[in-house]
Amino acid sequence: MIYRVIFFILLSFFMNLKAFADDGAYEVGPQGGSIYPINNKYIQMLKEVVVYDQSSGKFTTTFVFYNTSDSVQKVTFGFPVFPSEDSENYYDDI
Repeated sequence: MIYRVIFFILLSFFMNLKAFADDGAYEVGPQGGSIYPINNKYIQMLKEVVVYDQSSGKFTTTFVFYNTSDSVQKVTFGFPVFPSEDSENYYDDI
């Protein structure tokens, strides 16, 4: 009789285990992985879509930009690179 009680207690514990999945947010750096155009004031980022595949542990990011000028722009993009670890200003490397 005691074995049945222990079995049902353990069974109910394991049945409810998935109900408490980790739903925490992923934080990558102080401002995300945003890229920006280097020395170009005519290109604006419209949106950044980040997709996380939990089964493989990989992130896929899509960036959408808009050219505000009437001419074709040749643009170099870069990720923020901080000159020192003590950097508080995220745009000091532009």
